[in-house]
Amino acid sequence: MDTHFYTAWNGAEKTIDPYCKRYRDTFSSLKGIGYPIWVGEWSLATDTCAMWLAGFNEGGQSQFECERVKCPYSYLPEPLNTDFDRTAAVLGPWGEADYSMIRYGMCPTDSSFFSDRDLAYLGQCALDSYDQSV
Repeated sequence: MDTHFYTAWNGAEKTIDPYCKRYRDTFSSLKGIGYPIWVGEWSLATDTCAMWLAGFNEGGQSQFECERVKCPYSYLPEPLNTDFDRTAAVLGPWGEADYSMIRYGMCPTDSSFFSDRDLAYLGQCALDSYDQSV
């Protein structure tokens, strides 16, 4: 059975433990179903801020204040390394989530509500949950 587990659309939490509990509860409920479990997609995103997480120039209702970082440059060699106007106030095409748009060369990224340590804990919790469900 292929599963796609994302925490970003499960509601905002003030601590990382409820996200971890969702992993444990979800995968323990699948234990013993009689089929191999595959985790085809997963993410440690705890919000919907990351660029295109919900689709091209789309996003969900962000739970936390979204951060912005300098958009990456192309890694392709010339003449394939076309860039965009990094001085533009906003770039289209337009999506439904205004915060998901590129602004002045800055791209939306995850919020910084949770620390790297919190996210490492969540990652280990996810892996442990997968391992315990087989």
